[in-house]
Amino acid sequence: MTDVRLLDSESTQSSLDAPVSTAKVSEVCCPPEGKYGEVTSEFLDKLRKVSELEVSVDEDSLQSCARDKSYHLPHRPTAVLHPSSTSAVSGALALCYEYRIPVATRGAGTGLEGGAILAKGLQGVVLSTEELKTIDFDETSMSCWVGAGVRKTQLNKYLNKLGCCFQCDPGSDASIGGQASTGASGTTSVRYGTFKENVVSLTVVTPSGEVIENTRRLVRKNSTGLDLTRLYLGSEGSLGVITKVCVKVTRQPKVIAGGIICFPSVEKAVDAVLEISKSNIPDLSRGELMTGAAVRQGNAFFGCKYTELPSLCFECHCSDFKAADRACCEVMDIAKTCGGTDIRATDNKDALDTLWTLRRGAFYSTKNTRRGEKGISVFVSDACVPLVNLPKVITETENIYQSIFHNVDTLCIVAHIFDGNFHAMIPTKEDEVDKIEEFSDRLADIVLEAGGSVSGEHGVGLGKARYVEREFGTSGIKVMQQVKEALDPRGIMNPGKSYYMSSKL
Repeated sequence: MTDVRLLDSESTQSSLDAPVSTAKVSEVCCPPEGKYGEVTSEFLDKLRKVSELEVSVDEDSLQSCARDKSYHLPHRPTAVLHPSSTSAVSGALALCYEYRIPVATRGAGTGLEGGAILAKGLQGVVLSTEELKTIDFDETSMSCWVGAGVRKTQLNKYLNKLGCCFQCDPGSDASIGGQASTGASGTTSVRYGTFKENVVSLTVVTPSGEVIENTRRLVRKNSTGLDLTRLYLGSEGSLGVITKVCVKVTRQPKVIAGGIICFPSVEKAVDAVLEISKSNIPDLSRGELMTGAAVRQGNAFFGCKYTELPSLCFECHCSDFKAADRACCEVMDIAKTCGGTDIRATDNKDALDTLWTLRRGAFYSTKNTRRGEKGISVFVSDACVPLVNLPKVITETENIYQSIFHNVDTLCIVAHIFDGNFHAMIPTKEDEVDKIEEFSDRLADIVLEAGGSVSGEHGVGLGKARYVEREFGTSGIKVMQQVKEALDPRGIMNPGKSYYMSSKL
């Protein structure tokens, strides 16, 4: 690298006038009584006869699937199903369909919106995909069929041995099926796109147990019929169960370089990102914003000494050192003209790992702001707005937080800034659920008014069902409900979530 200082851990159709529904999660996400059957001993006995399916009803198993990483209160299923093949999923769903038993599909349990938790009041089962762990890599097509239960790090451990990698990079070690079901993304979307753009095809089991082996044939072009792949991606287990995902694979970059750039304000950081985007730097692969408060919290938790100002963390994946030098310098030169200061970059792996630990560890550094208190968890919001509106939305988010929690210093905001996708992280306790829901409602107001989406990558789940109709309008939600009714006429798949509001199902 040239002309840069080394970076290390010691360096310094919606109706927008209509208010968001004030209904609580518990009121919105509670399907009507009398619609579903009971989990009887007869039903469980039939499940136990399905080949390659384990059925757990012990208390430890039920409690382990009662919640995810969200703030939502736990709700125990009546049984947990562990299929180890697509055929086992088929057999399990066929019985659930016959007996009208609600099913919530669960991967690694890292979701942040309650998507894998049964809705309040439901007696049903959780179908765990953890044992669906096949990996079948095809180097010729640079694609890989992956079982839904395979985690991000497991897949890349396998691919890295072959000099390859899967570049979708959510913050948690999510399962591949979970990423497909929520339409996940992460820090690398600036170059590689979201999870949806990295999927070639799916294997899906329908609510009645039928198997779609390939939602799309593995060819470069296909204009035949409806795009079933896109239909199931992001559907959060509401239309069927994804058991395998065929993903695009890339070669590992030969050189990785990156750095951090400080700005006097979020506005200046966004100005720089807009200019960098216009320059179309092909090797730019990561671009993350941390507010000054987020950096300060990270310094306190990880023992670092980064400058506590709004900061752009970036990374370039390159073919050689010359290309890395060129790409990093181009990013830094543009940033400097937009007010960037304390500009540093490196190709040192340890230094870059320290930087990305700071960014990836925002969840834990946020929790640390209330160290000493018992029962602290972290609420993580997820929204996406047009990039030009991001500074205003972040300021308004901080103001809302201060008015509700009266301590803005404990709020952490980070963003996949090139996408306009940001997360507000709040340390919270179970007795503060009403405050969290007020914050979520008011945040949805400002996001929708800014032309944004209430979820950029975490999905809808329990937490955001009451916002979907406002984002898509009455006609949009009606179409979604008609699709749901056509594909899941008995409404057993993850009921009480996503587009449930006003549903007649």
